[in-house]
Amino acid sequence: MGGNLSLIGAPGNMIAQSTLEPIGLKFGFFEYAIVGLPILVCGILFYATIGFRLLPNHDTQDSEDSVFDGQRDFSSVPKWKKILSLVILVATLLGMIFEDQIGVKLCVTGCIGAILLILTGVISEKEALKSIDLKTIFLFGGTLSLAAALKDTGAGEMIANKVISMLGANPSPYVLTFVVFILCCAMTNFMSNTATTALMAPICLSIAQGMGADPRAVLMACVIGGSCAYATPIGMPANTMVVGAGNYKFNDYVKAGLPLILIATVVSMIVLPIAFPFFP
Repeated sequence: MGGNLSLIGAPGNMIAQSTLEPIGLKFGFFEYAIVGLPILVCGILFYATIGFRLLPNHDTQDSEDSVFDGQRDFSSVPKWKKILSLVILVATLLGMIFEDQIGVKLCVTGCIGAILLILTGVISEKEALKSIDLKTIFLFGGTLSLAAALKDTGAGEMIANKVISMLGANPSPYVLTFVVFILCCAMTNFMSNTATTALMAPICLSIAQGMGADPRAVLMACVIGGSCAYATPIGMPANTMVVGAGNYKFNDYVKAGLPLILIATVVSMIVLPIAFPFFP
């Protein structure tokens, strides 16, 4: 749930940002939190009171060579490396947060932080290269190409026109918000949150432009809906990573995740039209 608190909280957030930038729009660093924070608070309150009864309680599989049994020893890491890495992290985050004030783009600030870690000897160049997730890099590149293809071929406009025609000549902003949210929410649990946002962001942009609506509002509904990947083990990497550790079944995700999706939907339908109106 915490992925929607900042611009760098999840890949989908940055994908939506990349979709908006060519038309001169963008989201602020903490703007996702306007919707994400209420969802997080309501989700925590739900699971801390009655929702914990829905959580599975299986016996975990014992394995001597399990990756979850190992604990890395950091005692040999010099204290100055720990302090310096923390300082660089905080400085990089502050640079990203105050992007407009300092006039340095968020991506440039991130690269500067990474280079400083190498130049100061906190990590080696080889360690830095190993930490890069090439799947995410190629996904972003493919997303931009997909968005360009949908725009240049008219496919995005065609899909948008179909959606708009189904909703009527003058669709209600609330209905459109709900449709975009639910569509992304349903897809994300079977396609993954990142793939869903990558596919739907350019289409949602075409829908907004075809209706004369605020693209930021449509894409915010897309991103928040696409982040509700709680009901299946394949919805997001975090879900998949804990399947073996908790010996979970598919139904465990359904039982524990569907109530959270319902909470996120209700909260979003209240907050989105107020904070991000389709027709400001």
